[in-house]
Amino acid sequence: MNIKNVIVGWRNVIFRRDDIEIIAKRRFAMCARCMDVPELLIEDLKCKECNCPLIAKARSPDDNCPLKLW
Repeated sequence: MNIKNVIVGWRNVIFRRDDIEIIAKRRFAMCARCMDVPELLIEDLKCKECNCPLIAKARSPDDNCPLKLW
């Protein structure tokens, strides 16, 4: 876990930007398929690999999926 990515992700949760939201929605779709859960619930979950909260992880442009899905 990179602390800079965590901070950037949470900042992007609080101060939403359209460009970041587009990235996050694409990432959420992949996470939902990987975790086999409805996409509507994915923001409230943690990554099954790294245990990071997906709401912030998906909104950190420099962060990566541990399974290399995004």
